[in-house]
Amino acid sequence: MVGCRAQSTAASAARPTSNLPCCRRTPKMHVLSPWNAQPPHKKQAKAESNTQLTPKKLRFYQYNTRVIMLFFTLRIINQLVRGWVKPLNITSTKSAPISYDVSLRCWPVDIDIFMHMNNAMYVRCAELARWRIFPQSGSLQMTTMSGILFLAVDQHVVYHRPILPFSKYIIRTTLSTTDNKWLHYCHTFQQDPSQVKPGEDPKIYAVVNCKAVLKEKSGKTVKIDQIAKSSEFYNRFITHGAENHSIHNMHHK
Repeated sequence: MVGCRAQSTAASAARPTSNLPCCRRTPKMHVLSPWNAQPPHKKQAKAESNTQLTPKKLRFYQYNTRVIMLFFTLRIINQLVRGWVKPLNITSTKSAPISYDVSLRCWPVDIDIFMHMNNAMYVRCAELARWRIFPQSGSLQMTTMSGILFLAVDQHVVYHRPILPFSKYIIRTTLSTTDNKWLHYCHTFQQDPSQVKPGEDPKIYAVVNCKAVLKEKSGKTVKIDQIAKSSEFYNRFITHGAENHSIHNMHHK
């Protein structure tokens, strides 16, 4: 009995008191232990490795960018050739002196992971519609011979409906000018006429508004009336502006 009592006394003496830290009383404090701190470090290291730009990823991004730019350049050349071989039918409206339609299709390079045309591609396709009119307007000769630059200074996009893969659509472009300086393009992405049911209006997918200006290489702005004499395309602006000015004066007399 004395031995047992001595053993129990020694065990109670070796047992930690409430003032000392005890692993049994702090099971949730293992965050500071190395075996629990290791997984977050591994996750953080893995996340950093995924976000780090390695030479292999850099080569992939460079290759992907070159392919996209090459394909887009080929599409620009295609629009220039088609505009040269088959000129567009240019009409006038009350709000704009120039209006024309360009037919396009949503190709796999235009779509994203959501299987519809990517938002950024609307701006690029609107640019294709502007390239299409370049040979017919004389802008191509001005840029190659006179060194006049076409600069977009502001663009605004309003999205209405998605364009599905391989869907055919048209870009109806209206072009007007203000202050004998600014060119205002309004690109309306709408349903192809062959897909519109009788008695219904074509669906509107998006509207891209682009504000542009013509500049010389020195930075000097090219006025519209300066090139209207040599270009019937830009002469429409002067004629349309004079007609609107005369109509405005008739209403105010």
